[in-house]
Amino acid sequence: QLKIYNLENGKLVKRIKVGTTSTMDIALQNDRMAVGFYDGSVALFRYPSFEEIWRKDTEHEMIQTIDMNNKFIAFGVSYSDPKDKIGYVEVLSADTGERVFLLEGHRGNVNAVKFAGDFLVSGGEDGKVILWSLDTGSKVREIYLNEPVSSLLIDEKELFVGTWNGNIKIFAFPDLTLKTSLKASDQKIGHFIKVGDQLVVPCGDGKIRILLEK
Repeated sequence: QLKIYNLENGKLVKRIKVGTTSTMDIALQNDRMAVGFYDGSVALFRYPSFEEIWRKDTEHEMIQTIDMNNKFIAFGVSYSDPKDKIGYVEVLSADTGERVFLLEGHRGNVNAVKFAGDFLVSGGEDGKVILWSLDTGSKVREIYLNEPVSSLLIDEKELFVGTWNGNIKIFAFPDLTLKTSLKASDQKIGHFIKVGDQLVVPCGDGKIRILLEK
């Protein structure tokens, strides 16, 4: 199920059943919403009517994370037992659901994918952040953080990387040179947002921290 809430009063507006298994992640682009599921399937819906456009069984175990732009949908794969497994990232046509690229660069679970112009960025539990070309499907650049990646945020010329150890690392984008590192928590960094010069960061200890970027 997906649940829609009123942001002014926090009340539940409606529940929508979009599949027969758990919803893992969603991505919204204009009037279309991509949904990744626990059973490894991906579906595209019109929003806000939730009319199904297409649904695809990717033949992967689980869809951990998903993102979309006007042309593509990208998702990262996870496993119940990720040991010695390839961390796949797949790029689909947003119009048809057909595979465009199958990207192999991670080991184990892929926790975050984000589009940025002509690039796709992925981050995994293997500590890698990989920059992929959407023109060729090839790896452009790769960095290793020595700690699992939990979330990604791209804002203009900066890439923000959240980690399982509670760190936020800020890189210049797209060259991926480290600018600074912040310690936000002792627990996992969730999917965070940037509002003006502030980072709003959900953490694994149940707290939301607001950090000022200087």
